[in-house]
Amino acid sequence: MKRRTLTLLALLFLAGLAAGCKMTPRTDMYQPSGGSGPYSLRIDKTRYRPGERIRVAYTADPSWPGDAWVGIIPAHVPHGDETVNDQYDITYQYLRKTSSGILYFTAPGPGRYDLRLHDTDVKGREIAFVGFTVEGEAIPVDTQGGSLSIENPRKSYRPGEPINVRFRGSASWPGDAWVGIIPAHVPHGSELVNDQHDITYQYLNGRTQGVMTFYAPSAPGRYDFRLHHTDRGGVEVASVGFLVETGGRDSPAEAVVPMGKQVGVVGRKSPRGREILVKSGKASDKIRMGDRLYLIVEGKPVLMTVTYPMMTVVKCRLEARYRGLFSKIKQGMPVYRYVKGIEKGLQPPAPPAEARVYIGVYHCQGVNPGGQHYTGTVTLSKDGNLYRLFWQIGSTTYRGSGTLKDNLLTIDWGSTYPVIYRVESDGRLVGTWANGQGTETLTPRR
Repeated sequence: MKRRTLTLLALLFLAGLAAGCKMTPRTDMYQPSGGSGPYSLRIDKTRYRPGERIRVAYTADPSWPGDAWVGIIPAHVPHGDETVNDQYDITYQYLRKTSSGILYFTAPGPGRYDLRLHDTDVKGREIAFVGFTVEGEAIPVDTQGGSLSIENPRKSYRPGEPINVRFRGSASWPGDAWVGIIPAHVPHGSELVNDQHDITYQYLNGRTQGVMTFYAPSAPGRYDFRLHHTDRGGVEVASVGFLVETGGRDSPAEAVVPMGKQVGVVGRKSPRGREILVKSGKASDKIRMGDRLYLIVEGKPVLMTVTYPMMTVVKCRLEARYRGLFSKIKQGMPVYRYVKGIEKGLQPPAPPAEARVYIGVYHCQGVNPGGQHYTGTVTLSKDGNLYRLFWQIGSTTYRGSGTLKDNLLTIDWGSTYPVIYRVESDGRLVGTWANGQGTETLTPRR
């Protein structure tokens, strides 16, 4: 999935844009070409509507690793460096050692983008690209028939109790259609909003029906399972609510082990080395060689050890007792940090990070609904339980105020829809506005 934390490289890039500078690509790599050449990308047209299918024909080198990939990158991102592109890709697909073929993508929101070809997902090179524009009204999405239901529903659940969720989707949906646990107070409808606030999630991976096992959140409260037809600015298709309580009459009495933080998802597997490549939460997660991670297979934790951490991906190997489950691990499975005792099978999702809202000045970076990037400063103050924000974006100023609940800061700034920020453990405020069509990140200036 899903979320990408800005690394130092990304911050330097954005700072360069703000200063009117251009980044110089490395000279030791191929200069990417357009839609022709020995390695190329070709698309059926150059203008699409949001949600429209993009047909991409590619030619590649079969000697490249299986994680050679094609992704959609905003056109303003400098060309040449795979690591930079990996920070900003909206979606991607691996080529899996093929020399040519057809890939299908879904057009994102309005703006200018590139499809870019890379020879590997590990400090690779951009080889070729082709540009396109997204404009106009969104293509209606086939969301008919999508549904969610809880098997053997209970009045309430204890933290960590397993919950089986039955889903039904459409064969026309991309493989990144997903189900996630969202706090019930988060507004319904926008996949982008839900994506900002999900506690945990699982991809459908092309399945049109089936059962997923989740674990009730650690914090008591009301939650929803919400189904989405894609992880790329889609829509919420269906939902079903549930309640988490401590000490409920019909809840199990056993103790629970708090779940580790989700650090990424399974990207691909290497059968030759029995390695698992995890698309990680990048540098902020500080994953080191020898660290233990785990994922959930058939409702039980499966432990693995980090063998080679990188900036955006982490190579792992299953611990000996779990190696027989290698074939059951699928692309898109969430991966978590190890917590002592998790192997006993008690694994609720991690509780929200304790809200520690910095009072002071923030650096602001955002993207408006039209795809244009902006920067500025935001001053945050507190009056009792009321938080007040003052934005300075260029020569324009805005004001707003709101409250903090369940680690979400909801700010009314005079528009139809509020700004909703998630308070990160490092003090950043990561939010959406315009009903999920705009995004904004506030970084404290301490």
